[in-house]
Amino acid sequence: MKKLKLLIVFGFIFQIIIYSQSCLPEGIVFTTQQEIDNFQTNYPICTEIEGDVIISGDNITNLNGLNVLTEIDGELLIGGVNPYPAIIDLTGLNNLESIGEGLYLVYLQSLVNLEGLNNLQLVGGDFVINNNNALSSLVGIESLNSIGGELFIWGNDVLPDLEGLGNLNSVSGEIRIESNSSLISLNGLDGLEIIDNNLIVNTNNSLYSLSGLNNVTSIGGYLAIDYNTSLEEISDLSNLSSIGGYLHISLNFSLTSLLGLDNINSTSIDSLFIFYNSLLSTCDVESICNYLSNPTGTIEISNNTDGCDSMEEVLEACSIGVDEYLKSIEDIFIFPNPASNVISLSDINHSLVKNVKIYDLMGNNVVFVNQLTNSLDISMFPQGIYIVEIEGEEDMKMKKLIINR
Repeated sequence: MKKLKLLIVFGFIFQIIIYSQSCLPEGIVFTTQQEIDNFQTNYPICTEIEGDVIISGDNITNLNGLNVLTEIDGELLIGGVNPYPAIIDLTGLNNLESIGEGLYLVYLQSLVNLEGLNNLQLVGGDFVINNNNALSSLVGIESLNSIGGELFIWGNDVLPDLEGLGNLNSVSGEIRIESNSSLISLNGLDGLEIIDNNLIVNTNNSLYSLSGLNNVTSIGGYLAIDYNTSLEEISDLSNLSSIGGYLHISLNFSLTSLLGLDNINSTSIDSLFIFYNSLLSTCDVESICNYLSNPTGTIEISNNTDGCDSMEEVLEACSIGVDEYLKSIEDIFIFPNPASNVISLSDINHSLVKNVKIYDLMGNNVVFVNQLTNSLDISMFPQGIYIVEIEGEEDMKMKKLIINR
């Protein structure tokens, strides 16, 4: 008899476990507080919802009735459809560990922080935080480490920073930080080293630095920094070594320098757009000089200030830097210079010259000649700025060469 009772008990527990693993494959929509409160009664021991969850209704003031949920396999949308819930935080979702698809927090006019998502580690799709006019903090989402889609933070008028996202280390989609009028920094994105897709920082009118992006080393897509009217400098990007598309910097009316982009490998840039940055005068950073010395794709540089108002001005500034480095060289002449196909060297004693080397601005040795003749064929080199190094018996001299066709 005892064995029979044990079998019945174990069978009942097994059924509970199986049932508790999943429910509602078609999803569920909550429009009233009563529906939230009755969830555990209507769906006993349901901890994993297979479908989408939509929460929308202006009399919804808390999510406590959902505190048994550990997983949502579909999307979770809170707000988005008028009338919007009147919740001030997300308490009630404290046991939620993963969302299989997207998480959307949209038009929640009373939401002040993200407390309640403290155990959420994974969002499998997009994570959208959009038009939450009272949202002053992202605190509450410190366990989140992976987003499988886009991170989109847009139109949150009182949000000052992105603190709360400090453990986020993987975003597979685009990162777009846009139209957050009180945002002063990107602090909170410090855990990101590799951004797989595009990075867009656009129309954040209080943003004065890119602090928070200090650890980013690579961006898999394009980089766009546009219309951030208070942005003064971008030096926090100094660890960035490559991008996977175009570089677009425009309408940043307080920006004076591109220092911070120095370490980008110029071959990773496929087009360059720098325009309508009214105070921008320093564009001759290494990555930009290297790119313009061997350009690819589309280039538009205009309507900045002197020194960065055209491609020609930037190239001249890049050349001045080279000239300063080589200013002691007065007794060697390269002609023609600029050149297109062949150059000659004059005013040197050929018998005292051991060899001639030519480098591009990235330091790559593109030619080596140890039998000096009257001319050198440069027709196979791309147009750009080069350094000619002439090694003698007792010293070495260098000269700038511009190849232009």
